[in-house]
Amino acid sequence: VRNQTITNREQAMADIRSLGYKVLPSETNFFMVSIHREIRPVIQEFRKRGVLVGPPFPPMTQHMRVSVGTETDMAKFISAFREIFPQLNAGADA
Repeated sequence: VRNQTITNREQAMADIRSLGYKVLPSETNFFMVSIHREIRPVIQEFRKRGVLVGPPFPPMTQHMRVSVGTETDMAKFISAFREIFPQLNAGADA
């Protein structure tokens, strides 16, 4: 389970980085993504797509906490992320 969680976390983080977003380094079963906007409305957008993300984590209110789930869970999360967030320019500071 531990090895699969690490694999799922690293793959999800790589997918998000490929879209130009910063992901804070993590050695845990969750990670934080800089989303460039307040998290509260974003939580609702994910919920509409059947995906739960973590609550606000003050003072990092423009970061989203993502718990690592199964491969299927993470694929659903990445799909929702791509729908909600635009891809940033490759040269932009994410």
